[in-house]
Amino acid sequence: MPLLAAATRAFADCGLYTPFYHLVFFATMHVWEGGTLEAGYARAFAMLPTSVPASWSFWIPVQMLTFSVVPSYMRLTFVNSVSLLWNVVMSGLNQAALERA
Repeated sequence: MPLLAAATRAFADCGLYTPFYHLVFFATMHVWEGGTLEAGYARAFAMLPTSVPASWSFWIPVQMLTFSVVPSYMRLTFVNSVSLLWNVVMSGLNQAALERA
C-alpha cells in the first residue's frame, strides 16, 4: 500500500477512535472500581491530555507499519499482539489516575 494511503488510514484511525476509546476506558474503569459515572467522566477528561498524545505516539507508527508492511492476512494478528503492550500502558495510566485522586 502506498505510504500516503497508509498515513491516511493511520491518522483516521487514531484521530477518530482514540479520544472516544480513552473516554470510555477511563470512565468505565472508574465505575468498575466502585465510583460513579460522573466521577468516571471527570477522570477521563483529566487523563485525556496525557493519554491521547501517548496513544498517538504509539499507535500512529504501529498503524503506519500495519498498513504499509504487514500483509493483509496478518494484520489482525499483528495489531492484536501489539494491543497487549498498549493495554499494559493504559492500565498504568489508569493506576496513575487512581493514585492522583
